[in-house]
Amino acid sequence: MRPGSLPPPRHAHSSHNQPTYPTLTGSLMSHEVQQVLLRRIPPQLPAVAHGFHRFQIKDRCYPAVTALAEGSVQGRLLCGLTEKETKLFDLFEEEDYSRQVIQVATEEPFEGEAHMYLWVSGDAGLYGEWKYDEHFVPNLAGFVEMCKEFMLEDEVLELGLEEPEEGQ
Repeated sequence: MRPGSLPPPRHAHSSHNQPTYPTLTGSLMSHEVQQVLLRRIPPQLPAVAHGFHRFQIKDRCYPAVTALAEGSVQGRLLCGLTEKETKLFDLFEEEDYSRQVIQVATEEPFEGEAHMYLWVSGDAGLYGEWKYDEHFVPNLAGFVEMCKEFMLEDEVLELGLEEPEEGQ
């Protein structure tokens, strides 16, 4: 599909039983962050979401992804997440982001819905283009520590995430 020809994103809370696949386009692309949050690194496919742009946010190391007809954002489509893991990502992204159903292009076909966390906190402080290696990687160690603290919050502990089985 050409950029600009996409239907508007839908809220990701669909009523049918299709598998859902988060499309990660920011700090959650980091395997180190995935390991802390999920206690594993799930299978993933490279994915491109046309019709979006990844902005820098003033004084933050993670991006804001918003709709932009001429844009495209590369990320990763995560496969095999449990409902609890998806809820964990929802908690992690808090009120600044909304998980939306989107269309993505992947090299390998998949069945289900692709979701992406879109920025919903206005455009104040957004500028330029966020680049993973330039804006996030230098801040990775501190971000991983923040993720470890997040995993100790009551709301997260109440999810009852289980330790992964051997080999995951």
